[in-house]
Amino acid sequence: MASFGNRSKETLATAHEDLQKVANEVITYNYITTNLINGKQYVGMHSTNNVDDGYLGTGKLILKAIKKYGKDNFKREIICKCETIDKAYDNEEKFIKQHNTLQPNGYNISPKGGLGYKGCHSEETKEKMRGPRKPFSEETKKRMSKFHIGLKESLETRNKKRMFGKRNPRFGKVGLFKGKRHTEETKQINRIKHLGNKHTEETKLLMSEQRKGIKKNHKEVECPHCNLVGRGPNMTRYHFKNCKHATL
Repeated sequence: MASFGNRSKETLATAHEDLQKVANEVITYNYITTNLINGKQYVGMHSTNNVDDGYLGTGKLILKAIKKYGKDNFKREIICKCETIDKAYDNEEKFIKQHNTLQPNGYNISPKGGLGYKGCHSEETKEKMRGPRKPFSEETKKRMSKFHIGLKESLETRNKKRMFGKRNPRFGKVGLFKGKRHTEETKQINRIKHLGNKHTEETKLLMSEQRKGIKKNHKEVECPHCNLVGRGPNMTRYHFKNCKHATL
């Protein structure tokens, strides 16, 4: 057993703390992972307290390739260490260009690296995101339908999911738009946006069916609290016992 001589307990404790700090030090770096079979590469960044953790990357294409070829057929090399995560993210664009790892030449999907950062999506990806979504096939629809058959939530479960009362994050707080008004510019934008919008005949028919049996209130009434004269459901909703001028 090694002897620590006449070292004090305090000195040993300090040395132990220093070793622990080094062991727990988080290192952030940029790396490049190479497929040893086809030569394709992937550039990324990683933060860890163990540089030998076997991390190869978590990009969509690199993960597919690792699953296909196996981990043993990939090699990761550290390009540089970085002081901050932001610096490591900024480096990715430079190294992706330098090593030409953007698909189809490599496994990087984004020209700027890590997703979530401004400008990380390529023009091709943006175009795909803008386009219409691929509709579900009839087979997929049947599977989804079959999966949901017989699934019923109890009233208690449905109530738990509803964000009413104290469960609503805005409960007891002043409305975000209270006391504010749309600017004339915003009003004009909204007006132009809705110009030419018309309900389809199907929608009109549906709205008509929904309102069947509802009595229309055309009679003018006056709120006893604010003396406003009006008609329709808004008078009942915002006046009389619900009037803001009503005495509590």
